Amino acid sequence: MVYPPFPPDFNQAVGPTTPLPSTGSGQAAPLRAGGIALLDILPPCITFNRRNTWAWYRERCKPIADSHDPRNKMKALELAMPWDGGIPIGLFYTCDRPTFESQQPVLRNGTLVEAFVAAEHPHENL
Repeated sequence: MVYPPFPPDFNQAVGPTTPLPSTGSGQAAPLRAGGIALLDILPPCITFNRRNTWAWYRERCKPIADSHDPRNKMKALELAMPWDGGIPIGLFYTCDRPTFESQQPVLRNGTLVEAFVAAEHPHENL
């Protein structure tokens, strides 16, 4: 599901737990983009759910059209809401804004934890 409004550095994708022929590496794209990534993974429960099986998902999962622009927030929201025509899978939304961490001067040389661990006597500054 998509929970609007999207944060500024948000990437969102939906897909089954095993790749269908059309999903390819779409599930990994939001993770590589940096910032916040939401992956909505659709796993069938093989123990209790005998109705929504792999075959059920294969029938209903429809890849997002190549013409979809993942930088259009409103189109991504519209695309994510209805499931009556099939379950749209793929990259819904991405944003190329810089991440919060990349905008913080104190983090340019690494994280604060890395600096603390690398210091010779870290407890002297506490």
